[in-house]
Amino acid sequence: IYINDFLKNIKNKKLFAGALNDKIEKDAIEENIEIIDILKNEELTILNVIPIVEGAIKIAIEETETTLNGTNILILGFGRIGKLLAKSLNSLGAKVFCEARKYSDIAWIQAYGYNSIYIEDLEYNFKKYKLDIIFNTIPTRILNNTMLESIKKSNSLFIELASKPYGLDFEEAKKNGIKVINAQGLPGKIAPYTSAINIKKVLNSIIK
Repeated sequence: IYINDFLKNIKNKKLFAGALNDKIEKDAIEENIEIIDILKNEELTILNVIPIVEGAIKIAIEETETTLNGTNILILGFGRIGKLLAKSLNSLGAKVFCEARKYSDIAWIQAYGYNSIYIEDLEYNFKKYKLDIIFNTIPTRILNNTMLESIKKSNSLFIELASKPYGLDFEEAKKNGIKVINAQGLPGKIAPYTSAINIKKVLNSIIK
């Protein structure tokens, strides 16, 4: 079924969907369709953090030949995913480094007992520490070529958890021989049943 044919058949209705592109949204508006993007729903965003973190840790275990215990792990970003990921990795005995751009986040990172890295000092710390695994949770190109070179030298695994434009240039990383895992759609891949229950719960709360 072509999307345009589908939209023409649901004129004047509500469309519950997720991550629709600009063209589909524009076409829907022309058909007087109200779009409700559930992936922008705060409740679902929070519920999705748990399977994302569990999936990220699963990937890290499967893609490395060492235990997470004692491993140097950098988390780029200290938002919802970064906070729970840091807590989970720390409980497994990993040496957790968290990057943040706000001094208030830096203070919280230190309060939790993790190693804090201010964004302006990121390049220096890449050179200082051998980082075994890097998780990115920021949908912003944050790593420059110098940092990529440091990743290459330390043979680090990079796991991308954010959306485009991603934390690094995938093509450039590939040229440098850096192992990158683009881990998109983890909730549905790791816990499809739980994800379906969460979507149902959110839809029910919206419809009410």
